[in-house]
Amino acid sequence: MTFKSNNFQNQTHERVLSLDEVAHILGRSKKSLWRYWAKNKTMPKPIQLNGRALGWKESTIEKFLNEKAGECDE
Repeated sequence: MTFKSNNFQNQTHERVLSLDEVAHILGRSKKSLWRYWAKNKTMPKPIQLNGRALGWKESTIEKFLNEKAGECDE
């Protein structure tokens, strides 16, 4: 398939982290992350990639961690 425009190639794409990756980064179980997001609303909302696959933008998780670290400093 040939693209007529180079726009796609010129764009920088942000990495999307899977549930497994975010669980590893935060040191929590996947079940805990879903509880934080769905019940407690303390996690950022994930983006839907396709069908049932969800993920978080890497920058969203970095911002979330920085905000939580700031809360600890207060």
